[in-house]
Amino acid sequence: MFRFRYDYVDACKGIAISLIVFGHTFNGNGILSFIYAFHLPVFYFISGLLYDEEKNRNSISFIRRKFRSLLVPYVYIYLISYLYWIIIERHFRPDLSGMELYKPLLGMLYGTDSIYMVPNGALWFLPSLFVCEIILSMVMKHFKTNIQRIGIFGLIVFVGLILSKICVLRLPFSLGSSLVALVFVVMGFYSKNIINRLNEDYKYLRIMMIVICFTLVYIFSRLNGKIDIDYTNFRNPLLTFTAAYMGCLGLLLLSINLKRIALLKFLGMNSLLILAFHQQIKRVIMQFFSIVADVPKLYFQESLPYSILSVSIVMLAMIPLIFFFNRYFYFVTGRKTTFVSDKAK
Repeated sequence: MFRFRYDYVDACKGIAISLIVFGHTFNGNGILSFIYAFHLPVFYFISGLLYDEEKNRNSISFIRRKFRSLLVPYVYIYLISYLYWIIIERHFRPDLSGMELYKPLLGMLYGTDSIYMVPNGALWFLPSLFVCEIILSMVMKHFKTNIQRIGIFGLIVFVGLILSKICVLRLPFSLGSSLVALVFVVMGFYSKNIINRLNEDYKYLRIMMIVICFTLVYIFSRLNGKIDIDYTNFRNPLLTFTAAYMGCLGLLLLSINLKRIALLKFLGMNSLLILAFHQQIKRVIMQFFSIVADVPKLYFQESLPYSILSVSIVMLAMIPLIFFFNRYFYFVTGRKTTFVSDKAK
C-alpha cells in the first residue's frame, strides 16, 4: 500500500541529518551549541508529530511495526559495522586494536553508546527512539485525558532527569537518554495543529516565526552551552527544552518553505542510512586529508571550511551507497520491498 509522505518532514530530516554529520565532523566552538540544541531533538519531535493515535490503538501491532522499523535496522547495521570494524578499522585505530572481538557484540546487546559500541556508536539513537515511541503509545492507550497524559509524561521526564544526575553507570538500551528525550516526542505530538495550520498558508508569518525561533535558540544555547542527549548531559532542563522546541518548530517551518528541494527530501528519506554509515566515511576522508596535507586530523576538525567540505564529500559518497542498499539490501532498513518497488505502487 502506498504511504503518504509529508514533503516538509522529509526536507526537515534532510537538513537535520546534514547538521548531525556536521556536528560529528566539526570540533570548533560556538556554533555547535546552537546546532546541538535541536538537530537531534527534531527527530524525536517528528516521531511525535507523525504519531497517529487512532491508527495505533492496537499496541501489539504498533510494537511490531516499530521493532521492524527501528530495532531490525539497528541489529543489521550494527553487524555490518562490526564486520567492517574487524576487517578494517580496528587495524587503523590504535585505541581499539587491543579490544577483544566479543566486546562490541556486548555493546550491541546493551544498546547504549559506550566504549564497547565502537563499531557504530551513532546507532544508540535507534533503541532510544524505540523506547520513546513505546512509552508514548502506552500512555496514550491507558490514559484518556490530556491532563492525565501530560502529568504522566512529566513524571517520566522528571525521573529521567534525576537518573541522569545520580546514575554513575549508563542504563541499558539508551534508557537514560530516552526518559528525558520523551519530552521532545510529546512536544511534537501536541504541535500537530499549529504546524499543519502553518503548512497550509501564512508564508510571511512562517518567515517571521523562523527568525524569532532561531534567534531564541541562539540566545538560549549560548546561555546553556552544548547539550549531549547521548550522554544525558541536559544542562539546564528549562533552557534545553525551550531551545529544543524553538529549534524544532523553526526547522519544520523552514522546511515547509524548502519542501520542493529534491535533494533535501532525498537526504531525509534516507536519513537512517546516513546516520548509519557517515562516521566511517568521515574517518576515511579525515585520514586522507591528514596524510595529503601532512597535518594532524584535529586541524581539519577545527577548521570550518574543511569541515563543510568533508560533510559535502560524505554526502556525495553516501549517494551510491544509498542506492545500493535501497535496491539490494532494502531489508536492512526495515523495508519490506525495494525503493523501486515502493515508487511503482
